[in-house]
Amino acid sequence: MVRLVFPISEFDGEYSIISEHFGRAPFFAVVDVSEDGRIISVEAKENTSEHFGGRGYPPEIIAEFNPDFMIVKGMGPRAISMFQERGIRVFMCDAVSIAEAVKLFLKGKLGDVEPCEEHRH
Repeated sequence: MVRLVFPISEFDGEYSIISEHFGRAPFFAVVDVSEDGRIISVEAKENTSEHFGGRGYPPEIIAEFNPDFMIVKGMGPRAISMFQERGIRVFMCDAVSIAEAVKLFLKGKLGDVEPCEEHRH
């Protein structure tokens, strides 16, 4: 089994739309995929980071879900580095839904994330 995490705007199971902005996504979808490529479960977790009045940064919260990989549309360099420090590889995709992204992931079609230009500080 492999565990993937996605930033999402609204929860609709495997048809949830992947959020364009990782840190500002109101939810993270935790997706377990079987060895034979079936989506076993999709669970929404609220983004309780400081971006939403809570505590901590999104990578710290996501690390608690024990993901194998994070899949995003884009991410800033600081977040990338925080995931790398935790041994979590981040992939970038242009898929619309989780279901689409999982298919691309299983085919090895996702590349490592590159920092978004708008997130460079």
